[in-house]
Amino acid sequence: MIRSLENADIMRIAYCEDEPAQAALVRDMVMQWAGSRKITAEVILYESAEEFLFKNETFLYDVVFLDIAMRQMNGVELARAIRQKDKNLPIAFLTADRTFAIEGYEVHAVRYLLKPVTAEKLGSLLDELLEAAEKDMNLSCVEKISRAECMLSDGTRLPVSRSSYQDLNERFIRYYRE
Repeated sequence: MIRSLENADIMRIAYCEDEPAQAALVRDMVMQWAGSRKITAEVILYESAEEFLFKNETFLYDVVFLDIAMRQMNGVELARAIRQKDKNLPIAFLTADRTFAIEGYEVHAVRYLLKPVTAEKLGSLLDELLEAAEKDMNLSCVEKISRAECMLSDGTRLPVSRSSYQDLNERFIRYYRE
């Protein structure tokens, strides 16, 4: 979907949470949301920041959910470690701790949800990520844009109207800069 749609229609979510009951609750809400949208979701659970980093050299997820208060390394420290390797991976904090909200901005978190997380708030976040992914996915197959046409990676040529060229070209440039 966001990054993994190239392989299949699967939204991959990593969730780093040291409380098994909370992890299971959020996983169930994600699965319910995915079912209502007729997409497949996979939630990979990690019990600690250290486990997450040990098992992931690269981050092949569409979003990462992080608790903040964990045993050793906290969620903000983990987010900083993720940002050193991946500047664009969406990170959302799901936490009972309000004190780190400012740090959430520093690591460019897409959302800071306070526990107990509701299905409505989580669904709203996932809908936004899905919508953003669909917009980006459309640009990922574009090879070249000219004033008259848009060439796709499979060789297909699509006409571009004069009125839409500037907006399309700006989005294309922004997409490839990121």
